[in-house]
Amino acid sequence: MRIIQQPKIAVNVFPDEIPSQKNHQLTDIFPNKIVFDSDRLEHDPRPQFKHLSVGDFDLYTATAFLFSNNVHPEYARTEVECNRIDRTFRMRLIGLRDGMSYAEYKKNGNMSELEFLFNVLDNIFGLVNQIEMTKADFGHTSYLIEDMLSFAFRVHHAGGTFKYGGYEPEIGREVAGEDVALILRKMLPNPAPVYNNWVREFRGRRMFVTHEHPELLY
Repeated sequence: MRIIQQPKIAVNVFPDEIPSQKNHQLTDIFPNKIVFDSDRLEHDPRPQFKHLSVGDFDLYTATAFLFSNNVHPEYARTEVECNRIDRTFRMRLIGLRDGMSYAEYKKNGNMSELEFLFNVLDNIFGLVNQIEMTKADFGHTSYLIEDMLSFAFRVHHAGGTFKYGGYEPEIGREVAGEDVALILRKMLPNPAPVYNNWVREFRGRRMFVTHEHPELLY
């Protein structure tokens, strides 16, 4: 069982350069365009999947599904290939219609915001080594994580269950929405104090993370 740790991110500052011109280019979505493919991530986590337990693999894929449901679902559909026994996983986002522009990562053609969300997720699970981001990319990625976590927080305190997408029958056999929310919290280098208060409610409860990953509660 691996320890899930805070992200190791080297933030680079380029004061005389616009980061989007270095790493990204603006492009348009259109029907059937593959805007993201996890198989072409710059930092490939797949060789390390075999070292994850089944429960940790569920936790990883459940969090990845949440990403796809927060990235313009009205413009792109998600296709997933996932085998929890063989530890194989692939997620693609495919355009549904015209009408939206997005930042594309120049190195592999992926949607930039998903590229960096996966980088942080892969890093805290120990699937890839320290990653580098510009200050602007790091700030935007942190904002996306904070936004998803804020939604989970509001749903939880309204008495609802935090869902991570439309794939529940296929994944999450050992994990639940609260487990995934705690992964989001761990992805933030400095989570807001309100979330520290929140996780105290989970201590002592029968959850996958409280049994297998108590480090997520601190």
